[in-house]
Amino acid sequence: MKGKSSLHTVGPVSQGIWILDSGATDHMTPFRMIFKSYIQRNREQLITVANGQGVPICGSGNIILESSIVLKDVLHVPQLANNLISVQKLTKDLNCSVTFFSTHCVFQDLATGKTILTAKEQSGLYLLESDDQNKTKIMSQQATSETWANSQIWLHHKRLGHPSFNLLKSLFPHLFTKESIESFNCDICQLSKHHRASYALRQEFKRVKQRCILDLMSAGSVFESM
Repeated sequence: MKGKSSLHTVGPVSQGIWILDSGATDHMTPFRMIFKSYIQRNREQLITVANGQGVPICGSGNIILESSIVLKDVLHVPQLANNLISVQKLTKDLNCSVTFFSTHCVFQDLATGKTILTAKEQSGLYLLESDDQNKTKIMSQQATSETWANSQIWLHHKRLGHPSFNLLKSLFPHLFTKESIESFNCDICQLSKHHRASYALRQEFKRVKQRCILDLMSAGSVFESM
């Protein structure tokens, strides 16, 4: 049995990215793991893609696109390269309109006029990102930010003559919003403690501050603000 035709895209994208397909009558995905509910199909059913090939539908179910938006009756088609959203089905299920622009498209609730989804244009395709994809991006950005802060702390520690990390936190509090002082352990500082008396915090602060000023005068700013 052959089903409804759909766009067969050229190259795979992330499982969190959905391509809007104005010619499809059903949502489709090759990824089994993103279904929140799933019904396997025992009877073979084929769907025809743009190149005329019939590919099997293995099951169907619901997928959460965003916290308040559920894609219903999504077809599981393992041989597809990408996730596809049927514009026709989405506007009907969500009771919304869609307006296409050169750089993006907007889905608006027909009752309230509120924007409920926005897709970005990329290489001639309009792409939607699921919540999982957005969360992955945010986590990646947070990890990048934390890695940057960690490297900046070590940079200042070495350039300013190995001051204590407590002092660095007082000088650069913005770098320690996600970093714990206890996580920093400098081998050089540990060794040097056997050969010199410790400085009082105020004396150390003055010494490092003077070092900062000299460093600023000779090599440019090493930090944005004290």
